[in-house]
Amino acid sequence: MKSITIELKGSITIGQGDIKLREGIHDVVGQGYELIILDFSEVNYLDSSGLGELIAANEFVKEHGKDLAIVNVQKRVQKLLYISLLIEKLSCFETREEAMEYFLALHV
Repeated sequence: MKSITIELKGSITIGQGDIKLREGIHDVVGQGYELIILDFSEVNYLDSSGLGELIAANEFVKEHGKDLAIVNVQKRVQKLLYISLLIEKLSCFETREEAMEYFLALHV
């Protein structure tokens, strides 16, 4: 399975990070990757715009027949994903390896 990891940093908020996330996703979807992994290990904050961009990214990736995984989510951001119930709609994993194993098994 061809995969790519996008390492995000800082805050994903309106005007700061949300556009970079969108552009990054759009850039790699057309490059033949089957799995796009978003590494959140250095993301320290997400606002409602960032949450909305995550939803849009997930939908965009799925519309193109690809998979999206989010890994290494810090506690503060993880809490926002739980409160917003997005944790149930997004594929979140502790590590990249966990995400790869899950999606490899899914596509056997």
